[in-house]
Amino acid sequence: MKLKPVVVSKAFVLGLQFIMVGFFIALSLLLPTALGYWVDHKVTWGFPIFTILGLGIGILLMVYGVLAMIRPFLKEAEKLTKDLLEKYK
Repeated sequence: MKLKPVVVSKAFVLGLQFIMVGFFIALSLLLPTALGYWVDHKVTWGFPIFTILGLGIGILLMVYGVLAMIRPFLKEAEKLTKDLLEKYK
Protein backbone atom coordinates (compact mmCIF):
# COMPACT_ATOMS: atom_id res chain seq x y z
CA MET A 1 0.00 0.00 0.00
CA LYS A 2 1.52 3.29 -1.10
CA LEU A 3 1.00 6.27 1.19
CA LYS A 4 0.07 9.65 -0.23
CA PRO A 5 2.11 12.66 0.89
CA VAL A 6 0.38 14.99 3.30
CA VAL A 7 -0.07 18.51 2.02
CA VAL A 8 0.17 21.12 4.75
CA SER A 9 -0.49 24.79 4.12
CA LYS A 10 2.21 27.36 4.78
CA ALA A 11 -0.12 29.27 7.10
CA PHE A 12 -0.55 26.18 9.27
CA VAL A 13 3.22 25.71 9.54
CA LEU A 14 3.72 29.39 10.38
CA GLY A 15 1.05 29.15 13.06
CA LEU A 16 2.75 26.15 14.63
CA GLN A 17 6.09 27.95 14.58
CA PHE A 18 4.61 30.93 16.42
CA ILE A 19 3.03 28.59 18.97
CA MET A 20 6.48 27.05 19.48
CA VAL A 21 7.91 30.52 20.09
CA GLY A 22 5.25 31.13 22.74
CA PHE A 23 6.00 27.86 24.51
CA PHE A 24 9.73 28.59 24.31
CA ILE A 25 9.22 31.99 25.96
CA ALA A 26 7.13 30.50 28.74
CA LEU A 27 9.44 27.58 29.45
CA SER A 28 12.69 29.54 29.17
CA LEU A 29 11.42 31.91 31.85
CA LEU A 30 9.65 29.39 34.03
CA LEU A 31 12.20 26.58 34.32
CA PRO A 32 15.30 28.56 35.42
CA THR A 33 13.19 30.68 37.77
CA ALA A 34 11.58 27.60 39.32
CA LEU A 35 14.99 25.97 39.71
CA GLY A 36 16.31 29.11 41.42
CA TYR A 37 13.25 29.17 43.69
CA TRP A 38 13.83 25.53 44.62
CA VAL A 39 17.51 26.18 45.38
CA ASP A 40 16.59 29.22 47.50
CA HIS A 41 14.26 27.09 49.62
CA LYS A 42 16.92 24.39 50.06
CA VAL A 43 19.58 26.92 51.09
CA THR A 44 17.08 28.94 53.19
CA TRP A 45 18.74 32.34 52.95
CA GLY A 46 16.68 35.43 53.60
CA PHE A 47 17.22 36.92 50.12
CA PRO A 48 16.00 35.07 46.98
CA ILE A 49 19.28 35.42 45.06
CA PHE A 50 18.95 32.15 43.12
CA THR A 51 15.41 32.99 42.03
CA ILE A 52 16.59 36.33 40.67
CA LEU A 53 19.62 34.69 39.07
CA GLY A 54 17.39 32.03 37.47
CA LEU A 55 15.07 34.72 36.12
CA GLY A 56 18.04 36.59 34.65
CA ILE A 57 19.37 33.44 32.98
CA GLY A 58 15.87 32.69 31.68
CA ILE A 59 15.58 36.18 30.17
CA LEU A 60 18.93 35.79 28.41
CA LEU A 61 17.92 32.37 27.07
CA MET A 62 14.57 33.72 25.95
CA VAL A 63 16.02 36.68 24.05
CA TYR A 64 18.65 34.57 22.30
CA GLY A 65 16.20 31.78 21.42
CA VAL A 66 13.44 34.05 20.17
CA LEU A 67 15.86 36.00 17.99
CA ALA A 68 17.15 32.74 16.53
CA MET A 69 13.59 31.53 15.84
CA ILE A 70 12.33 34.82 14.39
CA ARG A 71 15.36 35.51 12.15
CA PRO A 72 14.01 33.41 9.19
CA PHE A 73 10.71 35.33 9.30
CA LEU A 74 12.54 38.65 9.25
CA LYS A 75 14.70 37.59 6.32
CA GLU A 76 11.65 36.44 4.35
CA ALA A 77 9.79 39.68 5.11
CA GLU A 78 12.80 41.69 3.95
CA LYS A 79 12.96 39.69 0.73
CA LEU A 80 9.23 40.19 0.06
CA THR A 81 9.56 43.91 0.73
CA LYS A 82 12.45 44.20 -1.73
CA ASP A 83 10.49 42.27 -4.35
CA LEU A 84 7.46 44.52 -3.93
CA LEU A 85 9.57 47.66 -4.14
CA GLU A 86 11.22 46.46 -7.33
CA LYS A 87 7.88 45.49 -8.80
CA TYR A 88 6.35 48.96 -8.28
CA LYS A 89 9.34 51.12 -9.30
